[in-house]
Amino acid sequence: MEKSSYETTQEFSGKQKQSCRNWLDLPEDITGSILSRLRAIDILENAQLVCKTWLKMCKVNPLVWRTIDMDNDMLEDFYYGSLESMCHDLIDRSCGSLVKINVVRFGTNSLLKYITDSSSCGIRHLRLEKCRWITDEGLCAVASKFARLVELDISECSMISYKTLEVVGRSCPLLISLKWKFGFYDKGSNSMDYGDSIARTMHGLHHLSLSGFKLTNEELRNILESCPHLETLDLGESFLPNLEQDLGRRCVEQITRKLRLPFDCFHQIQH
Repeated sequence: MEKSSYETTQEFSGKQKQSCRNWLDLPEDITGSILSRLRAIDILENAQLVCKTWLKMCKVNPLVWRTIDMDNDMLEDFYYGSLESMCHDLIDRSCGSLVKINVVRFGTNSLLKYITDSSSCGIRHLRLEKCRWITDEGLCAVASKFARLVELDISECSMISYKTLEVVGRSCPLLISLKWKFGFYDKGSNSMDYGDSIARTMHGLHHLSLSGFKLTNEELRNILESCPHLETLDLGESFLPNLEQDLGRRCVEQITRKLRLPFDCFHQIQH
């Protein structure tokens, strides 16, 4: 006997309910891992308000705060001072388990010191973008505590120069990824200083992105020779006049995953 459409619908609905898992039934470590992938503001204003269980977890479970993402979208509603205070609080919630943190615009030397002093696991991923209050002195003072750092983004930190880059290179033997966008007002001298610092101290790099720099053939050659493990090289927003053809071909041959050169360089390679 054929089932009625009503019975079929009810049966399908029942199967749907059975297949939908209650998130509250997930193990706490899995839930903590999922929540840690959200931006800090999304956890504070949304996730922790879902239920009492999640509220408690967001307050006392360090797994939620192994990663802290405080991007600049938050600046519409908060002042710099309150953002730094909030960041202190979230770092405290991590109970020393912090391994990855993104700080955009509001970072200071004192916050950077608090980050390094509070992480017993060792920071592995650090993004400091447009943090104009972080200086050479501030970053150099904590560089020795970045022994486990593998990824660093210091784009448009206007008070950081090549001197800090060399200290970081010597202090971070595990560093495999560096991203640096050179802002218009950034501190520094000849860009050769930056290229030489990378070539001298960052031999383990796999990923390098430099934007806004004026590079030379010698600088690029030194980087390629000193960083043999480079898989991705992004120079698309830098300047590299008169690229030598043999050097261009070497880039194509050595960089196996992603190569982005200034636009006019590809024309020079082809000719």
